Amino acid sequence: MSTSNLGLGLCPCGSSIAGFGQPATSPPVTAALLALANGQGQGDCAAIDPVTQDFVLDANGNKLGMSSLDQMVYLALFTTLGSCIVADQGIDWPTGVIRDNVIQQNKIAVQNALAPLIKQGLLTLVAVKTTRTGPNSLLRQVYWKPVGSAQLAPHVTSI
Repeated sequence: MSTSNLGLGLCPCGSSIAGFGQPATSPPVTAALLALANGQGQGDCAAIDPVTQDFVLDANGNKLGMSSLDQMVYLALFTTLGSCIVADQGIDWPTGVIRDNVIQQNKIAVQNALAPLIKQGLLTLVAVKTTRTGPNSLLRQVYWKPVGSAQLAPHVTSI
């Protein structure tokens, strides 16, 4: 059973419209998105491996944990702005040819991505370091501290 106005099911991909109207949106993130079940792992939400971008599992296949703030920072820095349901979630990294102003561009991109968390009083941005690792590649390191933390050394998120 196939009709000309379906975009899923028996219709070939791209042969008709699969959706219509305004995209769905959600308010800004204020808590853990990928929460752990009680007593599972350390931390209140699932740990994400920055290399594989998958959950971190122990030897028994159980999810390991991380703090909700660590997860929110991760999602802010590893999600492309405009690619998820939360309209202001994510980062707009500079693209194209690496120019002399890339350090400033990266700093601005990180400040904009973390602005919702900073405005909520959850963290303080300490520094953004950009290092050229090859002719066409960069390592970005974001140093941040949770507000009210007694920890002296800042957290480092590498991208």
